[in-house]
Amino acid sequence: MDEQVRALEAECAELRRQLAAVQRPPLTDAAAFLESLLVAVPAFIIRTDADMRMLYVNRYQGGLRVEDVIGRELWDFLHPDSVLPARACIQSVLATGIPGAYEAISTGAEGSPAHYETFVSPLADPSGRLGVCLVSVDVTAPPPARSGVATE
Repeated sequence: MDEQVRALEAECAELRRQLAAVQRPPLTDAAAFLESLLVAVPAFIIRTDADMRMLYVNRYQGGLRVEDVIGRELWDFLHPDSVLPARACIQSVLATGIPGAYEAISTGAEGSPAHYETFVSPLADPSGRLGVCLVSVDVTAPPPARSGVATE
């Protein structure tokens, strides 16, 4: 049974990767410029559909690949304590059209918990269904600098 589950998970990941590749249109000059900006920004920029499935992410946390992320729900990547505040903020943004922000805990670069400030704005798809655009900035305090001075 476990082997079947692993095989199905691998097949789903491959299908998500193929879907992401097919849905990516050729870049125009303006789109190429925006793509270079998105790659350079030191934050996660995410686009979701109306069901909060991720359609685009500008960068991936260590070890994750496109097929691990695209098509999955935003909530899958948040610490359980952060899901309710995130949902409340996003629901408010979708209901009012007014951008908002929330703080969340998610997995950081080395797999340890990281704190993110996330800014949310509504973003409609071509059919008019609202999803969101998220900009998540890692605000985790860096560890204190070591002075190099030995203490006794």
